[in-house]
Amino acid sequence: MNNRVREEINRRRLLEKERAQRLGEWAQGNEAGPFKLMFFPTNTCNLECAICWQRKGVHDYSELSAKRQVDLIDEAIEIGVREFVIGGGGEPLMRWKTLRPLFEKIRAADLYGMLFTNGTLIGSETAANLVDMKWNKVLISLDGLKESNDCVRTAGSFDRIAQGIQCLLDKRGNRSLPVIGVGCVLTRQSIRDLPHLMDFLGKQGCDQLNLIRLVVYTESQREYAVTPTEMDELQGILESSQKTAASFGMVTNLAEYMDGNIIKQAESFEHILLSDRTLAAGGQSFWNSLCFEPFSNMVVHSNGMVGPCCMSGDASLESLVEQSLADVWYGEKFSSLRQGILSRCPESYCRICDINVFAENQRLRALGGSL
Repeated sequence: MNNRVREEINRRRLLEKERAQRLGEWAQGNEAGPFKLMFFPTNTCNLECAICWQRKGVHDYSELSAKRQVDLIDEAIEIGVREFVIGGGGEPLMRWKTLRPLFEKIRAADLYGMLFTNGTLIGSETAANLVDMKWNKVLISLDGLKESNDCVRTAGSFDRIAQGIQCLLDKRGNRSLPVIGVGCVLTRQSIRDLPHLMDFLGKQGCDQLNLIRLVVYTESQREYAVTPTEMDELQGILESSQKTAASFGMVTNLAEYMDGNIIKQAESFEHILLSDRTLAAGGQSFWNSLCFEPFSNMVVHSNGMVGPCCMSGDASLESLVEQSLADVWYGEKFSSLRQGILSRCPESYCRICDINVFAENQRLRALGGSL
């Protein structure tokens, strides 16, 4: 494991500990500001990936004004946000001219920034910008090697993504930031590529691979879902991939996908959330909450609508067009949502809970129990 990866692991652990302490304020009956802000600046994209949420239909391409976006970051900093995730939606780098000042503002405040991108628009100038501002992490979507990726994403996209990854790696050189990784959606096309993909990324010099569960929004996307037979083979594939990653010193989240019960209930995840997995040791009421996203996370969509998590989508609660971030966070709708989650009443979108978010919440639950 190289120093860059080691430092990132330590950085993430410190952030999670600080986030658990922020949640501890809620546990004691006090209100506290959001710890993380996810911002999806545009629904416009230069690819048409078969597994994207947009295949169910996008009806709103409106975007917050450049000034409102600047104000959003200022309000987030003022309210105590410590971690920013910029993604989509669509492809955020299609709005790089507008986003670059926001990225610089986040880093100037010494706050953690992560970018999710399809990587195809990472050229020399953008890569240099990200390296020079010491952006913390860039995760690039790549769903297998060439044949598998281009089947799931867009024909010819693998070469463009690989070029973007290499461009960013070259600009970074031996510098410590950004951490450069890949987000790979678990599909029947990508599953068998995983060990070979890990080898490819390791040889390139990447630092991380994050597996991401597939959410099936339309029947046509069902052909990309891992079958029950393939699910039984998953454990061995993950173990092999983990060994390859370790040989290159890469960090992964593959261990989170080795629990067969969780993987097999990926489309009815409310059953996991309502199980004793989400009950804290000692029966502490707050830490028995189904989820901590409404207490520590906000998701702002391109049109200004706000929700509690990356899966809330169309069920977003309020708009930031004429309200401040604080107005929404401390408002009636977020408060009502928190009461429901505390009462262990899942929302409709909880059935497609992101496995990575669930794992993070479980770590926060364990940390909270030890406060």
